[in-house]
Amino acid sequence: MKKSDLSFLYLFFLGALAVALALSGCARSGPAASEVSDANLVTAGATAPRAIGDSTLQFTVTPRSLLASSEAATDDGALILGLPMSLLGKQNIFGGVITKVSDRNNEDLGMLKLTDLPPVPVIPKLEKDKDGKTQLGLYGCVSGCTPEKETELLVTLPVLSVDDTKQLVMLDLSAVGRDLDLIGMLDPKGQATKLKTRSARTVAVDYSQSTLVFDVESHMVAVNAAEGDALAPETVFTTRWYLKLNSVTDPGFVSRAPVAAAGFFQTQRGSEAKITRFSNNAGPIKYYLKDIPAEFQPSFAAAFEGWNTELQAVLGKKLLSYEFVNADDPRSKLLVPGDVRYNIVAWDLVNRAPYGGLGPSIADQFTGQTFAANVLIQGPHIVDMYRKWFTTGESVHSLTTLGMADAAEQLLLKTKRELQASLAALKSGALTAGKIELKLGHNLAFRVASQRPELEDSLMDRDDFDALPDGETFESYMPGYFQDMLTHELGHNLGLRHNFRGTLGAAQGAPAPGRVSRSIMDYMGRDYRYFDRVGDYDRMAIAYGYAGLEPQHHDWFCTDEDTGAAAKPQSSAECSKEDATDDPFSFFEANLTRSISLLLNRSQPTAPNWTVEDMKTMLTTTISGLLNYAASAEKTGSQWTNFFNKGDRPLAPAQVKGYVLARINAQLCDASIQEVLARKQSQAARDATSRNISELKAKVADIAKEYNIFSSADFGCP
Repeated sequence: MKKSDLSFLYLFFLGALAVALALSGCARSGPAASEVSDANLVTAGATAPRAIGDSTLQFTVTPRSLLASSEAATDDGALILGLPMSLLGKQNIFGGVITKVSDRNNEDLGMLKLTDLPPVPVIPKLEKDKDGKTQLGLYGCVSGCTPEKETELLVTLPVLSVDDTKQLVMLDLSAVGRDLDLIGMLDPKGQATKLKTRSARTVAVDYSQSTLVFDVESHMVAVNAAEGDALAPETVFTTRWYLKLNSVTDPGFVSRAPVAAAGFFQTQRGSEAKITRFSNNAGPIKYYLKDIPAEFQPSFAAAFEGWNTELQAVLGKKLLSYEFVNADDPRSKLLVPGDVRYNIVAWDLVNRAPYGGLGPSIADQFTGQTFAANVLIQGPHIVDMYRKWFTTGESVHSLTTLGMADAAEQLLLKTKRELQASLAALKSGALTAGKIELKLGHNLAFRVASQRPELEDSLMDRDDFDALPDGETFESYMPGYFQDMLTHELGHNLGLRHNFRGTLGAAQGAPAPGRVSRSIMDYMGRDYRYFDRVGDYDRMAIAYGYAGLEPQHHDWFCTDEDTGAAAKPQSSAECSKEDATDDPFSFFEANLTRSISLLLNRSQPTAPNWTVEDMKTMLTTTISGLLNYAASAEKTGSQWTNFFNKGDRPLAPAQVKGYVLARINAQLCDASIQEVLARKQSQAARDATSRNISELKAKVADIAKEYNIFSSADFGCP
């Protein structure tokens, strides 16, 4: 998500003019609604006027050279859109999505794909500016919207002319691109993006499925590039703007209010929040699956069929259909993730980004009906990363079998450092760090999908590239992994938010598909994720969202803003995205035990290979996970479901704080640590081991300070 180019921003308003597009006609959800055609596509450089539209609505697109001089645009390649006056005063849905980034290697910029302006209900009107010139005003509602609420002027677009005879309003799309340089408005000196705008223009207009779309390209160069330097490297952003009539949504769609027991995404602009989901009244929701390698296509198909099985049980029919589209298919170049006319799952062959998968959707802000959804999979990067993990794991196993445990640890650590460095590099820029907000004017904000915690794939943050899952090879592991990933992202498309209480319902016994969590919307560690499938919580949530059945369990769900943390003692420790079993406390204790063993190099007389720095992510999540129990017990302990009645754990919430401290100290001060030190073969090995333990205790004390419940002295050893 991020690094330097927000150029695409300025494109935003171009879309505005599309506003006028307000296409008429009813929504179609079946296969006919998903036909892919370029019959109405007009690109810059056209030499003849075109009429585009359907039986109910006709636009004109005219090259600049064919206009009278008084109407001439400044760009020879400009496209002049003739907007039917019948669209004036009509309700539309307007928005834009970044669909392309030309830089194939910059991970920050790659994360800007699918950044969108949440759809705005708008009404286009002709009016005069202060100088008496005709302009197209785009009136809409940003928040607290109802169909009756008075609208405000959001955007004005210059009008070339009004043809009363043909009943057309003539708009110069390229002028809109030049006038609305959002990057220049947002970052005029290029301090954040390190880029400046060279040019912006509309390069294509298309119309189908009651939707007018037009592409705006923003050409950016480095801020230090000399003016007029034609050889300066460019970064090009493409934003696809759209305008839909509200009538394209399903008039029979039944809106639903949010409920605490089932987590759905919600509308942002309406006066009353509604959950977002697809309509289930018409034919199946069609998806196109682009560029999926043949060896993984069965896994992607299984993800769709897994959801269809659950949806059929609720609705009596399959809701989703899908078709694989390979690169040599002529439709491939027309199927662009972010185009609201299609639902697309894409194996991203163009851009790199630090997420594993991303599954945003776009919904009507009055009703909550989802009308477009996408999934991006960072397939090539994932395959490379996991192949390296498995190759190393197999070598580690061979070395261990030969009695070369120390060499095995060194190899594992070397690979782990390389993989973590690779992940860290993916998340090093200003955009990745969430430091840039994209806004249009004072009240319209873009959503950088890859920066949204509720869509973030934390897999790329996990510090668990350790031993391989027992008995698994790359070939046996990856199909389950990709099935889990797509099932999770499709869950987002269907409307579901993360659920970090899923693992509390894990089945007893050996891990197996469907037994590791009650929710596919949970996060799983690498040892478990390839087993995760749609679970009991997901079935319950889908039954509410798609059939209105009230949830039967009210303690199965928590999400991103509910997770336990030092600053949130009111949040339950059981709401954790870092655990992976039905007993989070034991999971974190086991992680601490393993971390200490590595820091001691317990089984070897040599110095440890691992340092606290190598394990800082694991240690932070582990110690925080334990301390969350101490911090939140008095406020939330009475509602815990998977902590009490296990071994020697206290039943009274007031006793949990002392219990947690004692359990941490039992490991930090374990007498066996001194025995390990005594067995080290050299003073240097003893010194390195002692240093690790001292740094570990300091790390624990530093983390505990954030909770303000323990002091450093509490972690001393007798």
